[in-house]
Amino acid sequence: VTICGTVTRTTEVKPELLVASWQCNECNREVTGVAQQFKVTYPAVCPSKNCGNRSNWKLLGESRTTRWGDWQRIRLQENENEVPAGSMPRTMDVIVRDEQTERCKPGDKIMVTGSLIVVPDVPTLMNPGELKSSVRRSLNTRSDSSYGSGEGVRGLKSLGNRDLTYKLSFFGTFIDEDSDWSGRGREEKGENVRSEEKVYLSQTDKDRFQQISDHVGPNGKRDCFEVLSRAIAPGIHGCTDVKKGILLMLVGGNKKSTMEGIKLRGDINVCLLGDPATAKSAMLKWTSMFLPRAVFASGKSSTAAGLTASVVRDADLDQEKVIEPGALMLADNGICCIDEFELMDQKDMVAIHEAMEQQTITLSKAGIQATLNARASILASVLPKNTYYQTTLPLHKNCDLSPPIMSRFDLFFVMQDIHDETNDSAVAKHILAMHRQKEEEVAPQLSQLDLQRYI
Repeated sequence: VTICGTVTRTTEVKPELLVASWQCNECNREVTGVAQQFKVTYPAVCPSKNCGNRSNWKLLGESRTTRWGDWQRIRLQENENEVPAGSMPRTMDVIVRDEQTERCKPGDKIMVTGSLIVVPDVPTLMNPGELKSSVRRSLNTRSDSSYGSGEGVRGLKSLGNRDLTYKLSFFGTFIDEDSDWSGRGREEKGENVRSEEKVYLSQTDKDRFQQISDHVGPNGKRDCFEVLSRAIAPGIHGCTDVKKGILLMLVGGNKKSTMEGIKLRGDINVCLLGDPATAKSAMLKWTSMFLPRAVFASGKSSTAAGLTASVVRDADLDQEKVIEPGALMLADNGICCIDEFELMDQKDMVAIHEAMEQQTITLSKAGIQATLNARASILASVLPKNTYYQTTLPLHKNCDLSPPIMSRFDLFFVMQDIHDETNDSAVAKHILAMHRQKEEEVAPQLSQLDLQRYI
């Protein structure tokens, strides 16, 4: 079975004891070939005739007959374009071993081939003396309906057996990049334009792209930039300059480093400042569907931890502290689209200062000191302070953003709803043409896949 989704969390690669060799501490007899089953499994009894030891064992970790392996747990979440309206995205824990570990990072869209497995709740199978104090507290305080989705067989105490609780996981045998992903669904394929892997083009594609580069407009000059910008959000009428800015953001710049070792970012941050009903959110939605590594967030419901990162305790790893990535980390090497940026709280907005300029996120929480990559461009939409943009006031008077945030945006686009009969008539005809099954009238010269491959 193959499942697809977005990686939201990965654990460290941990060693796994597969087959153990034990030494009896009473007679020094060595017992080999003891297979491990969900927990540390000791030999049933010492094979020596006059010993009979059952509990006093020493692990021979460096013995030739002891086999170790690597394992990693990945949290996979359903892709946004596949979630039904009004539903929460489903998640699945994926267990991978050996060479399949460290094959992905948070934010990647992957396909995992494997099988569904049932994992028993090991703490309920152990004796109270074998449990850590933190696990015992967790068992005493948790409700069965909130652990393992409440699945299991109950009411077995009368039969002399313990209650058996289990969880569903996915055992992955092969991980591959989801190259067929597209924000508009499975019927349209897509390419990751910011991937570091090389894209191999056929001779036909090379000839067609060369024709686009050499295209000459009515004025007798090459207008490759104009042709490419018209392929940006073709469902939106006008906004030529905004589309050119988004095209520049998709292409990106060159990353540089100074002689002192200071890194200068090459990603472009764009802010759309405009009146209501000027297609700002539509621009953000199109961009988030165009790139595989793009995250769409709303400023009103976003917090500092949701945008950067947070530290949580993982119940399945003995309450170990793990880093939960936010929107900027999930959009690494991509674009983070933030709608209604001005509605964010000031303390939450300050948290992304470092990510917008240095493109890193520094965490100093709960004993964890880490610097994480957030190499993402930010495309934000902002409503003017007085709802409508006032041309008599300068830009910073119309924008309800702090000077440090404004200085981190490279391009500002003012989108005004100017009352003009000719423009309103053109927009109305464009909308009618789209909704009357005449998409070919507004179809661009380049398809989405061609634009991705060209970039």
